[in-house]
Amino acid sequence: MTLLESAPADVRTIGVSSGRKIVLKSGDEDEIEVRSPSGEMEVSIRLTSAGPEVRVIGGSLTMESPGPVAVDCKRYFVHASEGMALYSEGDISLDGRNVLLNCAEAWEAGHEGD
Repeated sequence: MTLLESAPADVRTIGVSSGRKIVLKSGDEDEIEVRSPSGEMEVSIRLTSAGPEVRVIGGSLTMESPGPVAVDCKRYFVHASEGMALYSEGDISLDGRNVLLNCAEAWEAGHEGD
């Protein structure tokens, strides 16, 4: 019997050498979780009818690509509690219907319906 066969069909858990656990859940929305040795969720991938949802909690997140990185979405929010830097060795372009700076109202309006 393997680790995948040792749990009920709807939740399967695999222990890995780091002490973390990979939890596979199947149901209306399938989910893959990576849990810390203390049981806290670190990574979650939910497979919903609207498409996959990815969540990373704790640690850091680094994206590296030798080519372009593109994000295409309805709304895009970034919140940094201690600071934020934007750096380019080339030009930086900022284009929008309105470019608003220091506007808490715009941030709050953007979160309506979340």
